[in-house]
Amino acid sequence: LALRAYATALRLADEQHGDSTEDVETQGQTDRSARPLGSYKVQALRGASLLLYQMTRYGDAEDVFRRMLASETEEPLDKFSLAEAYNGLGASMEMSHTRLDQAVEYYAAALVAKPDFYAAFFSQIH
Repeated sequence: LALRAYATALRLADEQHGDSTEDVETQGQTDRSARPLGSYKVQALRGASLLLYQMTRYGDAEDVFRRMLASETEEPLDKFSLAEAYNGLGASMEMSHTRLDQAVEYYAAALVAKPDFYAAFFSQIH
């Protein structure tokens, strides 16, 4: 049921693409921080990828994390989302017990994107 909700959110975000990056008017001023977790599309991708990861569907989670990174060409990701996408991609690879060298590279990329992103730090040292 939750995956279906994320699929619907992604479809709606794609249909309203122009709205996903618009600034929000707050008391007569433009406020770019009104959506601190990114556009609705980024939020839906984040939720779907984390849910798939928690469901141990690592290959599917990897695909969604890659889609989240690819969306950066349309709209730059905030540092947290970028770090989380790289970290999730590395974790998905690591949990499938394949491509461990690539997983470490993605953990390192997460730390470059956001040096205080501790999840990637601890993933990298274990």
